[in-house]
This record gives sequence, C-alpha cells and structure tokens, in this order.
Amino acid sequence: MRKIFLSSLLVLVCAVSGFALPQTQPQAQVKEMVDSILGVLQQSDLSAEEKKEQVSGRVQEYLNIESMARRTLGANWQEATVAQQQQFSGLFVQILEGTYLNRVGDYSSGTVEYLKQRVKELEKLLK
Repeated sequence: MRKIFLSSLLVLVCAVSGFALPQTQPQAQVKEMVDSILGVLQQSDLSAEEKKEQVSGRVQEYLNIESMARRTLGANWQEATVAQQQQFSGLFVQILEGTYLNRVGDYSSGTVEYLKQRVKELEKLLK
C-alpha cells in the first residue's frame, strides 16, 4: 500500500511539474515539495484529516491551478466566462484532492530516490 501511495504521489508531481514549476532547477523544486509533503505524512501526532489539510495547502503552494485548469480545458477555456473558469478551477482542485488525498491514511513510511533530471526547452513542452 505504501508503494502505491508513493507512486501516486510521484505521478501527481510529475504530471503537474511541467505546468507549475519554473524551468530552472525543476528537480530541486520537486524534491522540496515532496520532502515537505513527506514531512507532514510522517507526523504521527496529526489525524488523517489534519494531514490532508496540510498536504493540500503545501501542494497548492507549488501548483499553478489556473494554468493546469486552462490547459485541461484547452480551447474551451477561452469560451468560458470568468465565473465558469473559476468554478472549473475549484472543481479541478477537488478532483485532484479526491484522487490523491484520500490515500493519505495509507502512508506509513518511505523515501523517494531522485535520479537524473532531463529538462526540455519550454517551447517544446508547449507544442
């Protein structure tokens, strides 16, 4: 179960890193975020709900939710009103949290090993 949770966490980090993190030192940014999250998960004095709240807050510090939501909707983003864009962004966060934060209780311990990083030019990522 621990491996599934850590794998899910890494999938989330990898999936959003291109949308949210600056192009300089991405591995350091990912490591900082993951270490921060693991720090919360390893606190035995926190309830599962408290851990969820803290993890959510920490992850959102690193993510550009509007950019992720805009890219998810693609051309439909431009057609949406500001209110619809805000509503979608809120729902997008709820889906991400529902997918990943419900696994907080499954975590018991673990580490993340960082291997090589490969950074592509921003223009290539956006194509």
